[in-house]
Amino acid sequence: MRDDVALPVTPAELIAAVRAARFSHARFKAGYDEVETDALLDDVVASLHQPPQALPYTGGRLLGTPLRVSRLRGGYSIPDVDIFLARLAAALDRLTA
Repeated sequence: MRDDVALPVTPAELIAAVRAARFSHARFKAGYDEVETDALLDDVVASLHQPPQALPYTGGRLLGTPLRVSRLRGGYSIPDVDIFLARLAAALDRLTA
């Protein structure tokens, strides 16, 4: 996943981008819990159905949401998720500006 490409800013485009996001799996090392990460992204998608000024998620809130790290089962690649969340946070901030 390229980290130098901005995500789109309209709610519909952001919803599509979040739904299309795929993360590599961390095998034999720590990774973000997949269920918890998916639930966070599902919450963001649900919130994007609201008017931009009423969005419960801001970039700062999204980045401040802790995700559990799974050490034994692996999980989503931490760098992949962090890059995507940073891009998503920036897009949310542009949307609500």
